[in-house]
Amino acid sequence: AASASATPLTRHSASAHAYLGCSLLGLQRPEEALTSLTKAVELDPRHSIAHNARALCLMDLDRPAEALESCQRAIDSQPGRHEGYNTRGMLQNDPDLALADFDRAIALKPDADEPRYNKATRLLRRRPLRPMRAQCWASLRPVSAFGRW
Repeated sequence: AASASATPLTRHSASAHAYLGCSLLGLQRPEEALTSLTKAVELDPRHSIAHNARALCLMDLDRPAEALESCQRAIDSQPGRHEGYNTRGMLQNDPDLALADFDRAIALKPDADEPRYNKATRLLRRRPLRPMRAQCWASLRPVSAFGRW
């Protein structure tokens, strides 16, 4: 029997799982992070940050279809946040769709560095690489709040 002092699972519990998941992701432990983030979205399906961080975990685990689905959930749950658009842009195979997502992220939060960097990276990748610069350009990878991918 549950004790009378037990804390019920609430939105605050979802946030605790999301913070733990984001911390684990920052420590490059995506499998463990995914477990916490999945619990967070089970407790609060509208937790946009947890959906977005979950997408980053899935991207790290090479599960792009699931990552795109999680991005869409982040966007649907809070369309006014830029993170879901930035992450979805990182996952887009079509450069035009990616650039549209980065532009949307920039419009939502003009001072955010990640979508600007990712947009510039995608634009540079559209151009043919010059052989002597290829090594330098190859190092350009998308970035999120949790680091480079």
